[in-house]
Amino acid sequence: MVDYFKILDVPITAQADEIKVAIKDKRRLWMQKTNSPQLERRQEAEVKVKQIDEAEKILLDSSKRSEYEKQLRTTSTKDERTLDETELKGVDNLVKQGWDLLINDNIADAIYVATKATEKQGDNPEAWALLAQAKYRWGEIEDSIYEYKKAIKLKPNEPDYYFELGGVFESEQRWKDAVDNYQKASKINPSVSVYRAAIGQVFLRLEMYSDAIPILETCVSEEPKNETYNWFLALAYNDLVVNTVMKSTANELCYIDSEDAANKCVKYFEKSLSLEYDDDDLKALIRKNLEYAKWSLEKHWGRPIGKSLLWGAILGLFTISTIASGAGIGAFLVMLVIDAVWVYFGFKPGYKIAKNNFQYSN
Repeated sequence: MVDYFKILDVPITAQADEIKVAIKDKRRLWMQKTNSPQLERRQEAEVKVKQIDEAEKILLDSSKRSEYEKQLRTTSTKDERTLDETELKGVDNLVKQGWDLLINDNIADAIYVATKATEKQGDNPEAWALLAQAKYRWGEIEDSIYEYKKAIKLKPNEPDYYFELGGVFESEQRWKDAVDNYQKASKINPSVSVYRAAIGQVFLRLEMYSDAIPILETCVSEEPKNETYNWFLALAYNDLVVNTVMKSTANELCYIDSEDAANKCVKYFEKSLSLEYDDDDLKALIRKNLEYAKWSLEKHWGRPIGKSLLWGAILGLFTISTIASGAGIGAFLVMLVIDAVWVYFGFKPGYKIAKNNFQYSN
């Protein structure tokens, strides 16, 4: 039985908010690996992305989660080795078997097989890379880093080893080490866009949008049908305007303070929705953001200050003329109130939107 808590690296007691964060992080990490040049790596990543989707449906549904936890407690989660050692023949076969085991979540067996492979042929970089990935999946991060470096020492011009090591560092939020290794992979083989996309999505996570977006746009232009690149770019466009164009107030309101800013929001939300990717939840969220951005243009509450002052002055003069003409105190008070309201709204920040309504994805 698949242990979704282990896949997400969260305890079985984790609350929904913690699970949502873990799902987002793990999905980003594994989605980029679905574009790996190596078949085994792609297959493993595709399985993990599918499992993360399953985890989201089960663990964020209280009734499904309750039933799942009951089953999990009474079912083996494959923490023990079950492999028949008579099947182990030759180092090449060991490496292939190890990857098959890893793809199918038999991590303990994969570690055992990979260890055997390194013992039989210590100069085989693929054996060390397999062991490194298995250790990473097991949660032994420092061992995984050490073994990836062994593989790199044996085969320093293999970009996938740097790419995978970058993924290990990224999972630990060691951003500089992650980017350094992704850049090394890209330098060795600049024609493979996945290495550059990995750099772009780290910049995205760090909210370095001016660095992330050009990289991701280039990757999408090279592979316009690649859903992973489109997905990352859609996130980047969305997060760019929400986190940099929108303004925040002390009482937890977000607002756009100019017509140009509102138009920029509309532009980038529309660009996000024009991309090809399969994520209905993200699309629904961006559509809602777009709806509010358009609403902010149509229902703006503020006016340019210069015009407000001009019309305020005109109304002021009209108020004075009202007094001069001998109108009653009631008319004077009405004009005074109109004048005050006009100037107040002229200075008030326009396009206010409640933060709990204007949602976005980090």
